[in-house]
Amino acid sequence: MSDNESAFKNWINSTVVYKYSLGIDYKFNKEFNKISKQLDSLELRDRVRLIATTLKKYLPEDFPKAVKQLLKNSIEQEMKSFELWPATEFIQIYGLNHIDDSLDAIFLTN
Repeated sequence: MSDNESAFKNWINSTVVYKYSLGIDYKFNKEFNKISKQLDSLELRDRVRLIATTLKKYLPEDFPKAVKQLLKNSIEQEMKSFELWPATEFIQIYGLNHIDDSLDAIFLTN
């Protein structure tokens, strides 16, 4: 059975990965093709998680700095709607020890 091209999971695609890779780190940009190929076999939630965990490897270790860079990139790439899900997933996973920064960032992504 072939995939439905209009399935929600396809909203998180190689274009979204590319937008995240542009302003984050040149090494992330090099990993773009690898990540994009992995998306085809994943469902929506797993696609989001893959991008969020990959971001962790390339953003600063300091969470406030990482989230600031992530938000800057999201604004520069004019991300909206489902494209922001990997950013909010990153905040959800890695921002538990930084509640104020996390909540500020979540409100800025809306």
